[in-house]
Amino acid sequence: MESSVYRRAKVFTYNLALKNLRNSVASILIALFPIGWICFLISVKSLLSDQRNPRFFFNFLSILTLSNLLVKKVGGVFLCKPILQKIRFYAPDLDVIHIYYHIWIRGDYEKFANPCGIIIDVGAHVGLFALKSAGLMGSLLIIAIEPCPNNSRFFKENLQLNRLEKKVALIEAAAGNMHGQTRLWISKKSGSHSLNPKDGEYFVRVDLITLDELVKTINLPRIDYIKIDVEGTEFDVLEGAQEILERFKPVVVMETNNIKKCQGLLKTMGYTIYVTNYIGELVHLTAIPSKNGSGW
Repeated sequence: MESSVYRRAKVFTYNLALKNLRNSVASILIALFPIGWICFLISVKSLLSDQRNPRFFFNFLSILTLSNLLVKKVGGVFLCKPILQKIRFYAPDLDVIHIYYHIWIRGDYEKFANPCGIIIDVGAHVGLFALKSAGLMGSLLIIAIEPCPNNSRFFKENLQLNRLEKKVALIEAAAGNMHGQTRLWISKKSGSHSLNPKDGEYFVRVDLITLDELVKTINLPRIDYIKIDVEGTEFDVLEGAQEILERFKPVVVMETNNIKKCQGLLKTMGYTIYVTNYIGELVHLTAIPSKNGSGW
């Protein structure tokens, strides 16, 4: 008999693919109709006061996103409201437009498996994935991990704004393959902070944990889904999660440019791998537990 985790993983099939298609079509239709253009123009009027280059708004990604998402500058931050949802959230910068498109419109973390059950969100940013999973998709519990102090502050405000504190727990740390402290390099964009110094302007010291030790410490009964977006250190996160991968066989979805190493480790642990292109060298890798490691 198939395990319950295996059955949940098989939502990658026709029904889920159909739902993703409907979501994409709905977003495009909204952009084409008057209500979408009204939302777009309201957001542009508000954001032009930010002295941003007008060309930023007039590309396909920005038009599609701002037709589905109202964005208003409030003080030094941005208040965002999906036009067809009750959820609202604050963001520190307009990097949120790309992240919203990536998570809410493209549905990149839902291409092959639906976020459900008990989720670990590694690289939680200001909470867009957590808000969608907990607020719209009915996940039981989300353990979110975010090392940047400023992002964590926005994350907690967004939980309170949407009354989701009981479904989402925030761990203010970085995830890797060991415990201790490390340097988090701070980028100009709130979604690009990284443990790699390549793009950072300065660093702050943050706690470093492994997912294996975290799950032991808080005594989670199971893990159903792990989302990873950590700007280049995905393999370290997997190395520090091998016990829970073996024990619970969660679905794993990550953004990575290190596909060979991540794919190699996951295949040795009995996962079937699905890859979709994202931007440049980045891909989205989805790992689903397969029968006897041989796929479906």
